[in-house]
Amino acid sequence: MKVNKDKLKLFIPFFLSSSPTIYHLISNTNIPLIESLLCMSFTIYSIGTSNYITDKIKVKTYLNEHNLIESYEGYDELLKYYNEYLKEFSEFIKYYKIEDAFFFNTLVTKLIHDGYFSFSGLYQYENSLISNKIKNYKEDVYLLGSRVFTDYGICRHCASFLNDINNESGFNSISLLVRPVNENSIYLKTSKLFPSDYSNHMVIGINTKEGKFLFDPTNKSAGEFLSNAHAKRKSIVEFKKNSEYAVTDVLSTSSLIFNDFNYHKLTNFKNSDFKKIEDDKYLISLKDSINLLEGDRLRFLEFRKKELKLIKTISNLHKQVIDSNNNYHIDNIIDRDEDDPSYNDLTSIIQKLELKNTLK
Repeated sequence: MKVNKDKLKLFIPFFLSSSPTIYHLISNTNIPLIESLLCMSFTIYSIGTSNYITDKIKVKTYLNEHNLIESYEGYDELLKYYNEYLKEFSEFIKYYKIEDAFFFNTLVTKLIHDGYFSFSGLYQYENSLISNKIKNYKEDVYLLGSRVFTDYGICRHCASFLNDINNESGFNSISLLVRPVNENSIYLKTSKLFPSDYSNHMVIGINTKEGKFLFDPTNKSAGEFLSNAHAKRKSIVEFKKNSEYAVTDVLSTSSLIFNDFNYHKLTNFKNSDFKKIEDDKYLISLKDSINLLEGDRLRFLEFRKKELKLIKTISNLHKQVIDSNNNYHIDNIIDRDEDDPSYNDLTSIIQKLELKNTLK
């Protein structure tokens, strides 16, 4: 098939203005290779232009939403009290001198799911927030973690809260965007060629002196590269529950947005090597977490009791600032007043904090 030079010349200024060599070849030859080069150039240009436009839209949307939410009544107070709790919990947990990042994240993840940070003492996944019916729902990336205090949340809230706790407590972590995949996934294939924002799940990435690893507080699992094939691709992480996550480009616009545009920190994580995680690492760490909580349960419960008013304040402010302004309302799992004697009863709270599926 011959190349129609006149038609091609009409399109060249739009997608090949930076390729004079190809333009010259097209003007003087008619071979299938030129058509292939043209298609390849157009594809690369289209993807680059599309990503550029998408990135600009995402940044603009992020800034607009942040500026809007920041103007809501109660925003400053919510941000203040949320950061205050992070600092107080960080001081509280320093008592145990935990240096193992994996154990620290297992412990805090258990506390999240056991409702330790939630006002009612229970925490559950909020399915309505992933429904297609929820449109134009606006959240501020600085306050994603505060939803955990309302008794409900999805992956981005759980991961963001854990990430905030990590960084406040001296551990080096980032929010990381991923997508569950299998070997036949189209996302797996395209990610080899073009890193992009193809995520639908959030975990955290933790950098240590021994190397980095991924931790998923929503599904209570951890991951790293387990084979040479994975390590070469640098985009697929195998988790311990027989699943794989395709990792969104660490330096993508979405990653930058969820990490306060900290390019240096993201670059350090991207350039670090993965540490090896043993198959039974999580279960061992979970058992150690249970032993710590059981051995010092009174101290943990007394701290929760002391912070209950602050937890309630954060919960109420989150519903006021985020949910009410989105015309979105959730019901508490347990509608109990703080003055109810049974609410602060240690025995009652201990039962909530006990492991729901006892390990043998």
